[in-house]
Amino acid sequence: MSFFLYSKKINDILKLRIGDYMKKILLFIILLLTPYLVMAEDITLVDYVKSIAGDAPNTTINEIKKTGLAYDDSKDKNLRYIGQEPNNFVSFNGELWRIIGVMNNVKTPDGKTKTLVKLVRAYSIGRYSWDSSEENINTGYGINEWSKSDVKELLNNGAYYNRTKGKCYTGPYNQQSNCNFESNGLTTTAKDMITKVVWNTGSNNSNLDYATEKGIPKDFYEFERSNNNGKKCDNNNANCNDTVTRTTTWTGEIGLFYPSDYAYATSGMDGTNREACLNAPISWRQYGDESWADVYYSCAQNSWLYNSNTWSWTMSPRVRAWEGSYSGWDGAATEIFYVNYTGYVDSHHAAADQSEGIGEVYPTVYLDENVLYIDGNGTKSDPIKLGKYVEEEVTISVNQSITISDIIKTSTKRMYWNVEGDNITVTNGKVLGAKTGTAILSTEKDGVTYFIKVNVVESKEEKQNPETSVGLILPVIILIIISCILMVSIKKKRQLQ
Repeated sequence: MSFFLYSKKINDILKLRIGDYMKKILLFIILLLTPYLVMAEDITLVDYVKSIAGDAPNTTINEIKKTGLAYDDSKDKNLRYIGQEPNNFVSFNGELWRIIGVMNNVKTPDGKTKTLVKLVRAYSIGRYSWDSSEENINTGYGINEWSKSDVKELLNNGAYYNRTKGKCYTGPYNQQSNCNFESNGLTTTAKDMITKVVWNTGSNNSNLDYATEKGIPKDFYEFERSNNNGKKCDNNNANCNDTVTRTTTWTGEIGLFYPSDYAYATSGMDGTNREACLNAPISWRQYGDESWADVYYSCAQNSWLYNSNTWSWTMSPRVRAWEGSYSGWDGAATEIFYVNYTGYVDSHHAAADQSEGIGEVYPTVYLDENVLYIDGNGTKSDPIKLGKYVEEEVTISVNQSITISDIIKTSTKRMYWNVEGDNITVTNGKVLGAKTGTAILSTEKDGVTYFIKVNVVESKEEKQNPETSVGLILPVIILIIISCILMVSIKKKRQLQ
């Protein structure tokens, strides 16, 4: 338990409406446990989720119901929250988000791979076009390239990211409407906890409407990580005339969930047969057998990512054919996979109009690997609270002060700071070194606990003082000795006289 949490528990006890005698008993118990509570090591969110699941993959339905966690059957063996209502709520950005899972082998911009927690906002920020375009570009229905998409801009550089208001794309032909994220855009605190990663933007590998791939969750996981892009044009159709270069990866902070994230979130048909769902096509159009739509509808009923009231965008483009009755408005350069309200995964052109009832946007992020679990059981009423150490330790001298806002680079007004250790004092947002040693500062801001490690060292003046003292004492001692010698000498002379 962190010192912040320890202090918080004591404050909670003091606020309880119980008799003083009971409070004394509770506080006495807390004091007895102090060495164990305060000295316990901080735990990262990654390790916390893993500790719930245990070391071995959950395979039986009883284990699944108990923990709400299961490992997927992908090559990366990710640990995911599954079922209708798992305890995966997190307080993030001053609102509720949910943990998709602990993802392995996530690529970072420096070429490394890490194990990171993936979050998705619990509620949509609204219905917006994935992308839109002028009428002479793909007939106005957008371009299915994530790195150039309108929704990517909204989430990473636009009104949502900057917590402001502006114009957002809401239909074909670059149609725009007013949008306002002044109250629910990303806070500075939230941004500080998000890590930049390499997102996968690959697509299915066939240009046929009814593809040869079965399209089960594991297939989609591979599609997303493939080198196949979303543009394969036939007959030089006007819906496929853009000149944008397609990519299959994108490096950034805010994305959307993948089709496979949705598919792996089910606990099975009737909450019991997960294996059947993992072997069922999540997109019956992809496989060409409409009977699978009913199967996956049953699987969707036991998935916390399923929304029966609307359609939600994913991050993945879809290759779509130009053949037969499907040679109309939709085409291979505009299609995006989305989750249908009936439970299966379908596709639509990127510039979906708000009036069509589709296009819900759920921001999705990866958290920094050092984000800490503070407390909370993950329920909606008691979501997981997060914490984070300020990356650089702070070193000050005895009697030296430093402003806290200079350390965490954010406003510290009306922030209460807990101090672990007697090496420092905190007054009016300033830290003063009291004596040498190490102390921990902690506070809560926007639902996140910040920790600052402060090292206090001797000041230059203090280091000089011992030398100065020695320099002063020696002459005094010499003077005393000389004085004693003189006094003895004078005394002897008087005796001789």
